[in-house]
Amino acid sequence: LASGLIGGFSLMLSVMRDLLFLCFLHVAWFFKLSSRIYFHQLNALGSLWRLFCGKKWNVLRQRIDSYLYDIDQLLLGTIVFSVLFFLFPTVCVYYYYYACLWLGHRAIQFVFACVISILSRFPFFSLFLFFFYPSAFSSGVHLHFLDPDLPDPPSSNYFALKRTPLP
Repeated sequence: LASGLIGGFSLMLSVMRDLLFLCFLHVAWFFKLSSRIYFHQLNALGSLWRLFCGKKWNVLRQRIDSYLYDIDQLLLGTIVFSVLFFLFPTVCVYYYYYACLWLGHRAIQFVFACVISILSRFPFFSLFLFFFYPSAFSSGVHLHFLDPDLPDPPSSNYFALKRTPLP
């Protein structure tokens, strides 16, 4: 609490937000790593599935064409497909676990950002003055013409500005 008096409560929340970001940095890295592995594995499984169907992706025409594979290519594709297929649930669980952790971290960061934004934009001092020192605010301003009682009247007019305090 004493550290909040130095820079204010918003500074203390900002420091907590930055420390939370540093504490969850490894989660963000693991999430990015697991998402890359997950999507590469999905891509590889789709490509190997097309191998079983006798199809392949034609890069030049941007479409799937028929193709006859050798027995060695089919055997290697079967082995790689079975390894990737049985590892897929593990990769999927890691991906979803780190995705949930990362989304939870982002939600907490969003709450911190909203609270900091409210604290920095809300007029706390004006409310404090309004409730504890209402005479600092006025409900209106009146302009009165002053009639000078001088023997030689000046060439200019004089006005008095008087404010009306809040009731």
